[in-house]
Amino acid sequence: MRRLLAAVTTLALTSALALAAPLAANAALPASAVTDPMIGALDYVSFVPGEGLVAVGWAVDTAYPTSTAFVAIRGQYPDGHSGDFAMGYAGFDRPDVAAAVPGAGSKHGFRLTLGFLPPGLYSLCADSWSQSIGCSFATMPTRSITGQFESITLGTGYSGGPALILHGWTADSYQANGQGRSPLSYVVAEPFGFIQTLTGYSHVDRPDIRAAHPSLTGVAGFDDPIEIN
Repeated sequence: MRRLLAAVTTLALTSALALAAPLAANAALPASAVTDPMIGALDYVSFVPGEGLVAVGWAVDTAYPTSTAFVAIRGQYPDGHSGDFAMGYAGFDRPDVAAAVPGAGSKHGFRLTLGFLPPGLYSLCADSWSQSIGCSFATMPTRSITGQFESITLGTGYSGGPALILHGWTADSYQANGQGRSPLSYVVAEPFGFIQTLTGYSHVDRPDIRAAHPSLTGVAGFDDPIEIN
């Protein structure tokens, strides 16, 4: 296992995660770079609504400092089996790397999306050209969907005929605000005992719910018609 970078500070999850190249710990050039040319760091792996787990760090091949390094994220699932999680290149802007590695330039950051994995604790490592540049633990949270059915009104259905319009909202912890698309199902009991199950999804902007519940993510409303035959 490669000697880890001497001074890397783990950053807390911030709004910088929404950027293509989020800021992370300041890079520092280790003394081993002369004999161990691949240097870098896995700064952190965090959950981001709308993306899942995201790995952030940097990598430089000191033998070819201006080249773009290949990065792979590998590790273990919560049940212990191993897997490959993401691959890409370290090409995002990192001024701290340019300052720490003379002649390398700043385009050596990476931000790789691992996606929505099964919930649990993951042990993850970043490799660059098959050499380890750092490891970290990350937790994939359990999905939480909350919401409220608010009202039924009479309106027009998709076919232009009369329909019952079902109003409400949902909040999906796996989605970002403005991206909520939680699937819904409705059980409708019609006259003479006939029961049908219909589907819909949350897709309406609800700034009022976001304002009333600022801690929720993936907030979206629904206004789904139920055709009246």
